[in-house]
Amino acid sequence: MIDQCRKCGATVPINQRACAVCNTDAGFPNVRVANRPMEVAALATRYNGARASAVARGVEGKIDAFEAAVAVSKAVMNRSLGALSDWLNGTSPLFLSFHNQVRHLGRVPSENEWDQQREAAESTINPYYFQELNFAALTLDGRGLSYYGSYSVTLKSVTIEDRASVFEKNPFYFNRVHHVVSGQAPPVGYRSSWQARGRLAVAKLQAMITAGTSLAQFADVLMEPRRNESDCDFVEVHIYGPINRLCIECIMGPEPTRGADRVIWRQVIRKAKEYGAVVEVTA
Repeated sequence: MIDQCRKCGATVPINQRACAVCNTDAGFPNVRVANRPMEVAALATRYNGARASAVARGVEGKIDAFEAAVAVSKAVMNRSLGALSDWLNGTSPLFLSFHNQVRHLGRVPSENEWDQQREAAESTINPYYFQELNFAALTLDGRGLSYYGSYSVTLKSVTIEDRASVFEKNPFYFNRVHHVVSGQAPPVGYRSSWQARGRLAVAKLQAMITAGTSLAQFADVLMEPRRNESDCDFVEVHIYGPINRLCIECIMGPEPTRGADRVIWRQVIRKAKEYGAVVEVTA
C-alpha cells in the first residue's frame, strides 16, 4: 500500500509527515497506517465476528456498554517518582520517546530483554517511524501499569487524539503470539485510530465479557489487574511525537514514605497544579 498526497498525488513515504513535492501535511504515519483500507477492513471483520459471538452468547448489551466505555477511555503512562519529577521540573517541557532519549539525551538502555529487543519488536509493527512513538495504555480507572513506575500519568485526550493510534498489545508479546519474525509484515486488523479504540477492544476482549460482568469490572477487562507484572496484558497506545507536560490531565500515585522522596513528591504536586493537572493520592 502506497500513501499518496491528497493534494498533488505524489508518493509520500510512510515515515514522512509532509509531501516532499507540495509540502502538504500528510498526517501522522501511525494514524495513516491505522486508517489504511486493508487495516480498517480486517478490523471490521474481527469486530463483526466478535459481535456475532456476543449475540450468540446473549451478552450483546454488555458488549455495547463495554464498547461505549472504551470509546471514552484515556491514555495512561506510568513513571517512577524521579522520572516524573524530571519531566515536571526539567528545563524542557517535552517527554521524548525512548529512542530519541537515547539518541539526543544520552539515555543508557538497560541490559534487559526489553531494551535490547524493543527496536526489533517496535520496528516490525511500526517500520521507519517507530523512533518517534511514545507508548501508553488504555485505562478506564486512571490506573496504569505500575510495573513501569508507581505513578500513573493520564493524558488529556484532546492533546493526543489526532496523533495517536491503538494497538492490540505490547509489540514484544504480539510478535510472539502471532509468530512474527523480523522481516515479516505483521497481520492486519490489530490496530485502529484513536477514535475506533472501542471497536478494537471489542474485537480483542469480547470473550472476556459475560452476563455477570459488571460495569465496574470493565477496567480490569481492558487492562489486566496484575499491573505490577511485566507480562500484564493491555491495549497499547502509540503517540507520535514528544509529549508536553501540559498534556498531563491527572497524576495518581502513593504518598512516599522516605523523607527525601516526600520532598520530591511535594514538588511534583506543586508543579502539576501549576500546569493544570489533578493529583490523586492512592493507598
